[in-house]
Amino acid sequence: MVYSLLATDLDGTLLNRAAQISEGNISALQRCGEQGIVRVAATGRSYYSSLRVLADNAPIDYLVFSCGAGVLRWSDRQLLYSRTFSQDAAAKIGRLLQQEELAFMAHAPIPFNHFFWYDDAGQASNKDLLARIAHYEECVLGRVNAASFAGGLTQFLVTTECSEEQFASLSLQFAPFAETVRSTSPFLPSHKWLELFPKGVNKGAGLLWLCHELGIATEDVAVVGNDYNDLPMLERFPAAYVVGNAPSQLKERFEVVATNDADGVAEVVTNLMHHSPRN
Repeated sequence: MVYSLLATDLDGTLLNRAAQISEGNISALQRCGEQGIVRVAATGRSYYSSLRVLADNAPIDYLVFSCGAGVLRWSDRQLLYSRTFSQDAAAKIGRLLQQEELAFMAHAPIPFNHFFWYDDAGQASNKDLLARIAHYEECVLGRVNAASFAGGLTQFLVTTECSEEQFASLSLQFAPFAETVRSTSPFLPSHKWLELFPKGVNKGAGLLWLCHELGIATEDVAVVGNDYNDLPMLERFPAAYVVGNAPSQLKERFEVVATNDADGVAEVVTNLMHHSPRN
């Protein structure tokens, strides 16, 4: 017997450096489908952003997007689950971010959370913020204002070059009000992203919700990732892998497979096909 569900991160894991799914990984996911294994892409990308890298016939069954704030069935694109900050909670966090003079983006509610407002906190030279604004130019709603919070928000994304110690302190500061998720900027890897979601929102929780809906036990789930925002699912499920291009801190904690450019996900699938979670 093989595992019942395989969840893989996208950027830096399933996708190679050209932001494509290799033929080897496509074939591996197709084999999973033939074996009845549920295939899940679990990503920090919004649904809109995911469509930039996933073809209509991508070999997945579900998409857990925006770090678990939304879950979508791929076959008919039906949104099954979503979470947002209330207007009051969003406004409170927005004020705190502005008081701390942090550069951030505030994302509209799902399914339109690819649209965002921004506050550069007077940091007009923040190259990471500028790169994200340029990359998603069609999604920029303008600068953060009181009306930005009117309908609630999916998430805040803070971009910073601060030290590890400062980042840890910043995460603790916002932990009472939000789920804090760390990730690395795909635009400028020198920048850390602090993503703030409603409490309880992360990749692990989104996957767990899906498992409950499908009647799949956690011990029948395997996950593979490459970055810090994958930690909630890597820590939640016992069969956890990271690709060889993951940070050393993650490779010290989880089983390591080939890099994303060497079909690491396909290696995980090969492992799963030869091992039963109950053996």
